Amino acid sequence: MTTAEALRSKLENVKPAGHDKWTACCPAHESSSKSSLSIEALADGRVLLYDHGGCDVAKILGALGLDLTALYPPSASTPQFAQRRALPSAPVAPSKRDQHVTLAADWLKFWDTLTPPTGAARKYLDARDCTIPPIDGDLRCTESLRHPSGYDGPALVALVTDAGTRQPLTLHRTWVNPDGTKAAIDKPRLLLRKHRVAGGVIRLWPDEAVTTGLAIAEGIETALTLAAAFTPAWSLIDAGNFGKFAVLDGIESLLIAADNDPAGQRAAEQCALRWQAAGREVRIVQSPVPGEDLNDYARRAA
Repeated sequence: MTTAEALRSKLENVKPAGHDKWTACCPAHESSSKSSLSIEALADGRVLLYDHGGCDVAKILGALGLDLTALYPPSASTPQFAQRRALPSAPVAPSKRDQHVTLAADWLKFWDTLTPPTGAARKYLDARDCTIPPIDGDLRCTESLRHPSGYDGPALVALVTDAGTRQPLTLHRTWVNPDGTKAAIDKPRLLLRKHRVAGGVIRLWPDEAVTTGLAIAEGIETALTLAAAFTPAWSLIDAGNFGKFAVLDGIESLLIAADNDPAGQRAAEQCALRWQAAGREVRIVQSPVPGEDLNDYARRAA
């Protein structure tokens, strides 16, 4: 029996969450039925644990009656269990224009009513040759959302969270037509007014999927194009966030999709230099055509 199998046999409510990944109830939380514990079996035989409730590995194993020190035999080059390091807090000062430092309560309730992309939203992503993100990522949809212009129709809705603290900041909305084309309205993509976006990201793949590598792009569609070659992938929304993207603990390599325009290239270079200075491996990819992002190029080349 592998270490992962032995651990899963002791846990409750174990559910598959991908290849060699599971979720379960954390044994350190009394009377909890919520699957807050993420488990991943690594190729080297270790088991990666991360509890969204904040428990560390010692506390989790202690609740199962396991002695943490016994899991580190002198002959072993690596421990049997490892803890995925939490992303560091990197607070960003709100702009004077931001009325809401975090996502307003009404919008957070609205977000909770949404579903993973289906219908018009799914048709839009398919038409853009986008890789469909997992259902536990921060991309959802609605069949009816009013635009400030008065237009009402289907929309993709993405949750923007602080890159370090994961605090919900705002929502990014893209209106589409029932046939999957982009809605023919002025500014079919909008962020919420008076909400902070600085320091925010769209976690198209959840934190549990981020172990040693991450791919980033400005736009959602570009990030989902990049995901055809590498996952997990996040959208950073705009060049401003891209250029200031903080180095995150536990991520050893970063794949950057740069928009081929002056602002996009400058932001990608700023980001790459920051991560390289921290000793991380960085690669930059972009469309060879000036003015294009990777999604534009991929669709035109298909």
